[in-house]
Amino acid sequence: MFDSEYSYYLLDHKNKIEDLGILEYWVYGFRTERRRYVVRVERYQMSIYIIKFHAVCHSASNEKYNLLFNDEKPAPIIMTCVRMMLDFYNSDSGASFGFIGSNSSNKRRRGLLVTEAKDNTQRFRIYQTVMFSFFGSETFEHSRNIKHSAYLLINRRNAEIEDFRIRSEKMFKELYINLE
Repeated sequence: MFDSEYSYYLLDHKNKIEDLGILEYWVYGFRTERRRYVVRVERYQMSIYIIKFHAVCHSASNEKYNLLFNDEKPAPIIMTCVRMMLDFYNSDSGASFGFIGSNSSNKRRRGLLVTEAKDNTQRFRIYQTVMFSFFGSETFEHSRNIKHSAYLLINRRNAEIEDFRIRSEKMFKELYINLE
C-alpha cells in the first residue's frame, strides 16, 4: 500500500521568518493523477520540522488542511511527505518532526456532511501507523498528543528526550494557543 510516491520539486524557500517562530520554510509541489499538491516544511527551534500539505485547489481556503477527497489514494501522497522527511533528516541528522492530523470538515457519514472532532482524528491514526512503520523507535522517540491529534518524532540524538519533549510542547503551546 505505501510502496509508491510522487516526484516533488521546490517552489519556494525563505529564511528568517518573523511569523510564529518559524526560522525558515520550504514549499514543494507534486502532481498526482488527478490534482496538484503543495507541501510546506517549516523549521523551528531545536531543529523541529513541521510538515503540512494540501491540494492546490484548496490553497485559498481557511480549511485547506481539513478537506478530504474521496477520489484519491492517500498512500502515495503520504509517502511523498515521508520521503521529504527522510531527505530533511539526511541533510540535518539532528532533525525531529511534527505534524497535526487535522480533523476533516467535509466527511460524509450516511450521506450527511459532518465535521470530525479534533481528538484522535482519522488522519492522526493513519499518520501514527505510518510513522511507526517507517521511522520505528530506534532513531526516533514517538510522542503523541491524542487530544490534539499532534505527533512529534523526537530524534534520539537529543540527549535528554523528556526535556526536549517538554520544551517543544511548551514552544508549540506558545505558538499555537489552541493546543492548550
